[in-house]
Amino acid sequence: MRDDRRAAAPDVLRHTDRRSPQHLSRSGLSAQLLYDLDNLRQARRADQAPALRPPRLAMGTHKNLTSTLAGFAPCVYAEAGADRRLSVFGQRERGQPMSSQPDERGEPSSGQTEWARILWHSYLTGDRSQLNTQVKVMRQIFKRLPSEPRCRVCNAPFRGLGGAVVSVFGFGAGRSSFNPSLCDRCEKIVRKHQVGTEIQLTMLFADVRGSTNLAEDIGASAFHRLINRYYKACTEVLSQTNALINRLIGDALIGLYAPGIAGPEHARTAVEAARALLEATGHADPEGPWIQVGVGVHTGTVYVGAVGSSDSVSDITVLGDAANTAARLASQALPGEILVSENTCHAAKLKLEDCELRTLKLKGRHEPVAARVIRVSA
Repeated sequence: MRDDRRAAAPDVLRHTDRRSPQHLSRSGLSAQLLYDLDNLRQARRADQAPALRPPRLAMGTHKNLTSTLAGFAPCVYAEAGADRRLSVFGQRERGQPMSSQPDERGEPSSGQTEWARILWHSYLTGDRSQLNTQVKVMRQIFKRLPSEPRCRVCNAPFRGLGGAVVSVFGFGAGRSSFNPSLCDRCEKIVRKHQVGTEIQLTMLFADVRGSTNLAEDIGASAFHRLINRYYKACTEVLSQTNALINRLIGDALIGLYAPGIAGPEHARTAVEAARALLEATGHADPEGPWIQVGVGVHTGTVYVGAVGSSDSVSDITVLGDAANTAARLASQALPGEILVSENTCHAAKLKLEDCELRTLKLKGRHEPVAARVIRVSA
């Protein structure tokens, strides 16, 4: 895919010496867009967003686009954007130290790490108040570039003309391992800087019941085919409901419903996804499920971030007591059941009178935990 984008790039920038709006429109890049890019490039002090006014018809060649994105890239997504003393082109202001450069040991500076943490927090929560102006304006520009589909968070096109443009200038990214509707730019930054953040979200844990005996009965190859079918069915449900698919381990699956991705109704969305997941595995079919699954759903505050080392093995995972609770709920759900914590019930505004109340003794908990039972059956 990346090679295809690069191959398409020369066509995007072919007519660099032509200045008429007609030539611009032929390439699919409007005079309005090129005006905004040129205006942004000229705003060399990044704390003020350039005004996005009607286009100057006499401006704009593809050379404007080239110099804008090529100069802007080091500041926004090359880990220099946190330092407000940097210009749009990622260079030092006169007389100021470059504090966002790596230190003598080659480690990211505190400025870089804080910028990465802010970007990740915004990604998960949807709170863009702490993002610097460069990132906000660049997302507006990405939104104007042609070609769908594009990342739901930063608006960067994945392919086509827009994908070729962002790829040539260092903004190109692949599909996220969490969800194909997202790009992988933010998660790469998180792994590089080993950052994370505490947020409130809703977790969905799904587990295959009786998998040990099932693997013994049908054999390794048949079990692989069954689990692969299970993963495909579940990941389709989670992707369509805007979950971050955090883990596929053995026969277990974790979906994170973060407000920045799934929206403010993330608790209700997670419960609906749990229903859809059980339906996709056949629990609502008259002949019964083709694989037996139990699901736990819980809402709480967790740490979501990188663990490991940026130089070797690194993973993005969810940690905390709330994550443990969601996993324990899933482990006690019977086939075709969804165990929903009281926190999630209140956040999702479920009708509690329609749900059975079950008191559970969870591993590692001194006090019993109350949960509501939702069943999916034929």
